[in-house]
Amino acid sequence: MRNNRFAPRHAALALAAGLAAGIGLTAAASAQTYKWNMATPYSDREFITQLAFQFAKDIEEATDGDVKITVHSAGSLFKNPEIMGAARTGQVQLGSQLMSNLGPEHKLFEIDAMPFMTSNYMETQKLWHVTRPYIEKLMAERGLRILYAVPWGFQNFYWKGNLDSLTGIKGHKQRAYNASTSRMAELMGTIPTTVQATDMAQAFQTGMIQGTSTSANTGVSLKMWEYVGDMYLTNAWNPKEMDFIAEADFKKLKVDVQEAIILAGEKAEALGWHQSLGIVQRAPKTLAQNGMKVNQASDTLKKELRAIGDTMLNEWLAKADDVSKKAVAEYKAAIVRK
Repeated sequence: MRNNRFAPRHAALALAAGLAAGIGLTAAASAQTYKWNMATPYSDREFITQLAFQFAKDIEEATDGDVKITVHSAGSLFKNPEIMGAARTGQVQLGSQLMSNLGPEHKLFEIDAMPFMTSNYMETQKLWHVTRPYIEKLMAERGLRILYAVPWGFQNFYWKGNLDSLTGIKGHKQRAYNASTSRMAELMGTIPTTVQATDMAQAFQTGMIQGTSTSANTGVSLKMWEYVGDMYLTNAWNPKEMDFIAEADFKKLKVDVQEAIILAGEKAEALGWHQSLGIVQRAPKTLAQNGMKVNQASDTLKKELRAIGDTMLNEWLAKADDVSKKAVAEYKAAIVRK
């Protein structure tokens, strides 16, 4: 039997190529030019941000310049936690937001931040397939339309000092950036300290934090080897970034322009998943080549983190509504684990 380990990559490439051709055929003739703004929270070095720039370019080309989107990166227009609210209130037409940051809005937004909910990209893809209709409904209730969503890559731990087990880091300060990572830090025995990705270097260098969880590709883009010596590969969870548009602005467009934007979003999603998978495979090697010690998580650490993941999921389910519980049940029924 053929190994299908890279099936998502091949499927994404084929879909992206087809959609790229389709977008080219959807050039729209509109009597009005729309100049819109897109707020994104991360630096230009992140592949997620580069994908947003490509998305904006695709839309401008597909609409013959009738829709021009200016991407404001690194939180320059609105800070990370403010972006969805800005889109809802008409301050910006498009935005990009880490899905799990929206947990205060509804528990289901936190689903992909549950440690060890997924263990590979096939499961990550299945989780998105199952939960997307529910997430789209929640966004629609807030006046927003999802254009695409892409996983950052599995989260690992960067630490100043030894992380063979949780015992040695109790009482240390750990970066947190939403409710899920704050709760995880508490259960790890560390002190959750809110720091955005763009401020991470300064936080480490000033002793504000001693550790963080983030993807390997973020470690590369932020050159974390300059201020952290060790990374521990845990593949703990795979959070998604969602890009969306205000429905009120979307409805202003003619149907052919709307179709061009939808196709551009589908292309971005297919391409982004392919890029994410490739980066996950390459980034640890890049970190090691630049002097970071890349460690496989010890059995003790993995066992401790999995126990924390079970606790967090049980706590989450206790507070979740019937829709969220249904989504989790559907996902668990859709995957097979040994």
